[in-house]
Amino acid sequence: MPGRGLINAKGGARMDTSGVSAYFYAGDFVEAARRYKDGEPQSYATHDELIRTFAAIGAGGCPVDLYSFCTPTAVPAQEIFPNVRVTALGGTHHRDPVLVEAFRRDPHPAAICHIPSLALHYHAWRSDKRVLSVMASSFNTHGPRARLNFALLRWLLNRPRFDFVANHCAPATQLLARAGVDRDKLLAWNIPFHRSPGQRAPKAHRGAGDATICYVGSVNESKGVGDLLRAVATLRDDGVPVQATVVGGGDVVAMQELADALGITDRVHLTGLIDNERAFAIMCESDAVIVPSRHDFQEGFPLVLFEALASRTPIICSDHPIFATAFRAGTDALSFAARDHRDLARQVARLLGDDRLYAALSAAADATWARVTVAADWGTMITDWVTSGADSAYLRGMTLASQERR
Repeated sequence: MPGRGLINAKGGARMDTSGVSAYFYAGDFVEAARRYKDGEPQSYATHDELIRTFAAIGAGGCPVDLYSFCTPTAVPAQEIFPNVRVTALGGTHHRDPVLVEAFRRDPHPAAICHIPSLALHYHAWRSDKRVLSVMASSFNTHGPRARLNFALLRWLLNRPRFDFVANHCAPATQLLARAGVDRDKLLAWNIPFHRSPGQRAPKAHRGAGDATICYVGSVNESKGVGDLLRAVATLRDDGVPVQATVVGGGDVVAMQELADALGITDRVHLTGLIDNERAFAIMCESDAVIVPSRHDFQEGFPLVLFEALASRTPIICSDHPIFATAFRAGTDALSFAARDHRDLARQVARLLGDDRLYAALSAAADATWARVTVAADWGTMITDWVTSGADSAYLRGMTLASQERR
């Protein structure tokens, strides 16, 4: 199905193409498309932008195939917009061959690897396609096998086959540069923000009644949710009354069982997956946003941190390397030793007991926001690469090397 060409995001010349494929780790993009069409809120803040961008590329005459790797079941290609199809691959673990098999079958001459899969990147390098690598990871590797895999991935990313290598936000992208990925092809990316700290006044600690803290994200031990619940129990034992709301899907039953075992069922509310608007409202209503990721979680710079900054609710995060790169402890956020629920409890008590510190952290959101939001717009990045590839003036101007030369 030959493409008719598409004008790039910066108004450049048309480029003929016979299609592009994009490979994502997970996501129900059929449901995301339905929500987008019906004007319903998305569970994930990125999905509206993803659907809007690829729908526009398809409408411009370029066929698009989106692949979702880890899904409950395998579902054949479904058209969600003209020229835009979604395939659920039904993958169950990171080495599942269905991802590579889909890549080998796909006929399109351009591929977006939106997942840090070594196998996918290897086969992309061996192909004759032009390739864009887009990730959201700190590559905080542990153990010899993980270090070897990252060394191989880094070597692949520096090959000419990959026009650009994009990572979510400046802190995570800087980590890739320090690890040896070419700054001339590295891009920080983000989605457009419809919220910012400038839309809200700085907060002061309310002081009356039980304090409220919240977590928003995937619910599992690697994300530190169990450590958060153990901290709530420690705070109870120390006479600090705290109510915790945990928002997100995942191991919700296991975390509820842990709360029961700790005797804090009356202090913890697990909402499951809810829409993004309600999740943001919970952040605004809370006294602190907790981001307790353990070091072994391959965290990029999570969107929840942007949402937390926009809410002006003070952040208490673990000392995960990506957070340590982005935040000055005690100035932008409070930090605790990952996996140490007692240290997390101490930082919560510290925040709640110091009104001056609380107000300073809330007021600092503007400066922190300005520092961490310098990035290429995701939709523009995708569209400009599809239409202009390595010749995109916009993307060349947004690389780390270009930014540093200014």
